[in-house]
Amino acid sequence: MNESNTGILVVISAPLGVGKTTLCRALLDRHPEAQLGVSCTSRPPRPREVDGHDFYFISAEEFRRRARAGDFLEWVNIGGHLFGTPKKPVLDHLQTGRDVILNLDVRGAASVKESYPEAVSVFVFPPTWSALADRLSKQGTGWDNGPVAEHLNAARRDAKAADKSDYFVVNEEMVNAAEDLSAILRAERRRANHARGDLARFLKSPFPTV
Repeated sequence: MNESNTGILVVISAPLGVGKTTLCRALLDRHPEAQLGVSCTSRPPRPREVDGHDFYFISAEEFRRRARAGDFLEWVNIGGHLFGTPKKPVLDHLQTGRDVILNLDVRGAASVKESYPEAVSVFVFPPTWSALADRLSKQGTGWDNGPVAEHLNAARRDAKAADKSDYFVVNEEMVNAAEDLSAILRAERRRANHARGDLARFLKSPFPTV
């Protein structure tokens, strides 16, 4: 666990098909003391999805009630389904010194950065447009997969909108991209506002007589 007063909020965003969810899991494998933020959604669960693990599945009415009450760090409407990040569990983890990883789209990442400026935003993208097109084609047509051209255009909008992110990571090789994310988290932990406690402990340690 991070030994500073507060944990670090890392917000990872990427276009569809880049492998953001896989990278978030790989980052947590490297930093098991961190916590993955679980979003609420009004959409029904897919096969093998577990409530409280993949998402908190709630009704649209309950979602809107919570949104009006200010219970979300951010929330968006995607394809008629509502998605939002519950504020309280994230802030509770941060206040106890635990780092939190959020897996969000570009709009959600921008909203979190606006409401919580201390958040560290990372935008992940593929090495080329052709690589992204290949990945989208291999995914086939699932619940959120329309024509490849449609998603490429959405990815271009995402990339243009993400130019103010704190960090950029190219996912050409998953292992290398995961190591880059891990390096970002380690570097952020060394920032003075997070590591000042380490210096304080050093200064309080016994001073040798020489």
